[in-house]
Order: sequence, then C-alpha cells, then structure tokens
Amino acid sequence: MSTKFSVLIPMEFHRGLATRCVSGWTQRQDFPRSEFEVIVAAPRRGDAAETASVAAVLGPQDRLLFVDANHDMPLVAAAARQSLGENLVLTEAHCLPRPDFLSQAATVFADQPTWSGFSGLSIPLTHNLLSEIEADMYAGDIQDHLENHPWLKVLDQCFVIRRTAYEKCGGIEPEYGHFAEWLLAARLHIHGFAIGHDRRPAIEHWYCGDLEELAEFTRDFAIGQMRFARNAESDPCGRLFDPVPMWSNRWQLDPLMPRYMRRLLARDLTEIIKRGRFRSLRSWPWKNALYWLSIGSKINSLLDVSQHRERRSKQQVARCLRRTDRNAAAAAFREFIEASTACGCAEYIQQWLARPEADKSTLCELNFGWSCQSPYGSSSSGIHEVECHNDTVFRWTEPAAMIQLPHLSGEWTIEIHWMPFSVPVGRDYRFYCDEHLIEAHRVGHCGYTTTLRIMADQGQAHRLSWVVPRRKAPSDPRDLGMGIQGISWYRSEQPRSSLGKWDDDPAHSRHVEGRRVVCRSSLSAHVESSSA
Repeated sequence: MSTKFSVLIPMEFHRGLATRCVSGWTQRQDFPRSEFEVIVAAPRRGDAAETASVAAVLGPQDRLLFVDANHDMPLVAAAARQSLGENLVLTEAHCLPRPDFLSQAATVFADQPTWSGFSGLSIPLTHNLLSEIEADMYAGDIQDHLENHPWLKVLDQCFVIRRTAYEKCGGIEPEYGHFAEWLLAARLHIHGFAIGHDRRPAIEHWYCGDLEELAEFTRDFAIGQMRFARNAESDPCGRLFDPVPMWSNRWQLDPLMPRYMRRLLARDLTEIIKRGRFRSLRSWPWKNALYWLSIGSKINSLLDVSQHRERRSKQQVARCLRRTDRNAAAAAFREFIEASTACGCAEYIQQWLARPEADKSTLCELNFGWSCQSPYGSSSSGIHEVECHNDTVFRWTEPAAMIQLPHLSGEWTIEIHWMPFSVPVGRDYRFYCDEHLIEAHRVGHCGYTTTLRIMADQGQAHRLSWVVPRRKAPSDPRDLGMGIQGISWYRSEQPRSSLGKWDDDPAHSRHVEGRRVVCRSSLSAHVESSSA
C-alpha cells in the first residue's frame, strides 16, 4: 500500500479542538483514505479525555503515540520518526483542515516539481477581541514572510514537505523550542531546497485570545532563539539570522562588567586630570560613565525588571480590552509581546551567567583574533552591531569599549584594525590592559592598524579596553568612538609574516550573506570628513 502523506499532529496546545482537528483529517478529506495516514503525538501525562476522544476517530492505518514531552516540537519530531509517508504534513491540534487540503497539496507538488516543500494558507478563526488583535498581528507577519522573505517560508500550522528533504536537513530540532520552525526553514535553505507558498491547501487556525498562553509561547520562542544564538558562530545557519541584541550584549549583564567599566573610566578620568589635559574633558564619554554608574543596581534584578514590564503591559492590555478600545489594545498587545520576549531572553541569560565559567567558554578563546563579523565570540562591552561602508563590514564602538582576550601568558602583541576614517591620532586615544594604561612607548600606529605590546601574567584572561573622544553623526543618537574591523593577537616572538595581513583578507571585507547589515555610508562619510 502506498502512503503518499503522513499528517503529523502534536496534541499540545489543542485548545479543545483536537477531536475536530483529527476528524477533519481522518473523516472529511476528499483524498483517497488508503493513501495517507494520521499520526497523533500526545504527552504521556496530557489531557486524558481529549486523547480518548481523538483515539475514537482514528482509522486502522493511523497511530496514537504517547511521548514523554509536553511541547509541540518534540511531539511532532517523534511523529515524524514513526511516519511512513512520502510527504509529511506538519500542522497543529487547534487547526481545522479544509476537506480538499491533501488533494490540493498533491496538485501543488504536481504543478511545482522543483519544490521540496511549501506552506499553505492559514485562515484566522477568532472568538474575542484579543484573538482578533492577535490574528491581525501574527497573520500579517506570517503573510509577509511567506510572500516576501527569501527563505523563511515554513509555517508549521500547514507545512508540507517531501520526506527526503526533511530527513536530509535534520528535521525538527526540539531543543530550540518554537524557534525550531524558523531553524527548519534555514536548514532547508542552506541545503538548497526550494520552499514555496501556495494558497490552495488551506487550514483554519484558532487564535487563543489568552494572554497567559501567548506569554508562554513567546518566552519559549525567545529562549530557543537565545539558545541558537549561543552556538550561531559555529552553526552553518548562523549567518542567516540577525544577532539577538540581548545575547550580543549579554556580558553587559554580567555583574563583573559594570565593575570593570567603572574602574576603567575612573582611572581614565584620573589620568586626564593628572596630565592636565582639561580640554579633553569636553569630548570625554560622560554618558558612558553615567550609564555604568546606574546599571549596577539593575544587573541582579534583570529578570525581575522584565517580569515587571510584562505584568504592567498585561494589565494595560486588559484595561484596553474592557474599554473595547481596539487601537489602544493593539498597541498594548505589541508591548506585551515585546516584554514577554525580553522575559524569555532575560531568563536564559540569567541561567547562563550562573553556570560555571567552563560552560561559558567562547570560540574566541580558541583562536588568535576577533572579527567584527563574529558577534558571539568574546565577552565585550561598548561594541555596536555590524554595519557596512564602501562594501566593508565593521562595527562602531562607543567612546569607552572593552573586550576580553583569551588566557595569555608572556609577551604578546595585539593589533587593532580600524576603518580608514577612525585611525587614532594624538594623546586623546588611550589604551588599557586590565584597566591599567598601556604606556605610549608600547603603542604604535601603522596605516589602519594600532599595535600594542603587553605582558600577560600567569595565563589568565585579560581585558583590552580603550577610551577615545566621542563623536556624533547626523541622524544617529549614539555617542560613537571608533570604527573597528577586528583584533588579532600573537606572541611577540612569532613572525608576523606567517599570520597574513588583515586588510588583504577578503574574509574580513565581505558582506554578511542573508543578514540585514546596516549601511550607513553617509554616517561614515560624515565622520571621515569631520575627523580629517
């Protein structure tokens, strides 16, 4: 017997619709019943009454699996492993299929033989004002991804994929939670599989209209995204996703970082006053100093602050719903989703920071350099996201910035590779190692590179930092310091010629494929002309 389709239905978040959902597949499809199977994966400790009702509408070729999990992603992954179909249909237990879904899916594959998979049409089902607002926001985002995004076209409400493609790309990865849906899309793209969108196969998707469930989903997605961000530098799909700002800045949430930065700025201010360079105080990074003075009390309560923001926005949504003020409720709802996302990120970071130091080791410690295209490689503070100028990617730093070096011992040479418009010139550019000033005779400048010589003791991790005059650019609220391409370090006795030249390395001057790199050519040009 040929099994053309396997319909995979996880029973979590069924919203009381599981029996209607499953019977829509087993009893109402106009596709030959002998050519498809339905596999329902239920939590072993799930809703017993709903599970029994679902079992009653399954056919002889269908299966009910019990899995030791209470999350959609491990459930659907388990169902996929047990399936027999040539094509897999991913859906959810609160989605009701149209009677012609499978016949239309077969038609789509016949019409599009080069497609390895596609997402169908999701039609919103709503039952209260909040569910209408929820549908407006999510349905709009879904449609934008399916129609306009180059590869983010996996919608697990109604996604059909050829088994060969699913298995070759690794399938659903449950450890990433609901973010696994986006990651599956990235895996398919990396492997060269064409994924499309066709509106003919359709399901009706029930929007819950419940803030508690929405918060749970949003936090789970955020935690999965943070978990992926942790390994993104070594993952082939890492370059496809934008860096997560909260993860990129995670070291600023380490209680030690404010202490280091306050000590750096205090010593730098003392250095300026001691040398009588009072004119330098006009461009000194006062904003950085005020930030680090104020942030110390926020670190330990990071999760508490995020949870308070979530509770406050949740109350605001409830007030607007009671007044039936749709526009205000929609604005408050978006704030609530952002707050729930921040909660998930904060929860993950707080747990990660509490781990032993060995669990927080980074790829940077295994290499001899840091590239501006490596957002996850080293603990740092004051380094902005990747930008592009004249086809070269770089990062702006704040006037006071710090990056942790790996465990070094002995005499080392550090090279900081700048953009042409931000080469440090003069005594207003000061460099520090472990918050101690690197004396002028140990600092050299050649072209777009600053060379520092340091003595590293006892094989400990060291902190490299610098304080430079702040500069401004049009339409940019940030205080800017330097434009940096990368940092390299090597033992002073090692021949530099064996390491190559940074400026000639195309790996450090290319665009970041698939990632939204900010292009601020006018900003860079302004800084170049103003600093000339």
